[in-house]
Amino acid sequence: MEENREVKSAREIAIVVAICIVCFIAGIAIHKLVLAQKQEKAESNNNNVVIFPNAEREIDYSKFYSNQELNDFYNDFGYEDIRTLGKDYSVDRATNENCYVHTNSGTFNEEILLAFEANVESGVPSAIRVIETTIEGDIIITDIKYDGEKVKVVRDFTRDLYMNEEDATITYLEYEGIQEYEYNGRRLLVIHNGELTNESFENNTTNITIYLG
Repeated sequence: MEENREVKSAREIAIVVAICIVCFIAGIAIHKLVLAQKQEKAESNNNNVVIFPNAEREIDYSKFYSNQELNDFYNDFGYEDIRTLGKDYSVDRATNENCYVHTNSGTFNEEILLAFEANVESGVPSAIRVIETTIEGDIIITDIKYDGEKVKVVRDFTRDLYMNEEDATITYLEYEGIQEYEYNGRRLLVIHNGELTNESFENNTTNITIYLG
């Protein structure tokens, strides 16, 4: 009888140990599965957001080629078509090509912007290319064309490597006016629709703001 109790006790211990081993192995498997899912999700997110500033982003510019508005815009713009500049377009090249350049380290060719403003005030058709840099140093290009009535704008965000891939595009917009404006002690050139006031400036997300000086 005593022997049967020992056998039974050993069997129970063996069962408990086996259950513990199975639970341990299952726990490891579940942990690996969770890690794999997290990694897969992270990789999926990285397809939409560029994390590293030196990463290469391939932009399919051909999807913009059929846009008739852009074709008309660059027909007599005076600067090279934004779609053919290439992703290696630089601040130095822009400065040499008489663009207005505003960077974290300084402003260049401001006299070209002043001449453009004067033409707009006089109703004279004119055009200018504006180059601005992000905090990380990536280039944002704004091409502005005044035809005597409307202000037409093409903006290129494809070189901003921190921007969501979905928003890293070329856009075309039309506005009613463009004027110099002072806000919180900063001189700005604001492209806008309607009357420009502090309230409309603060609440209108469609305004395009270019920093001066």
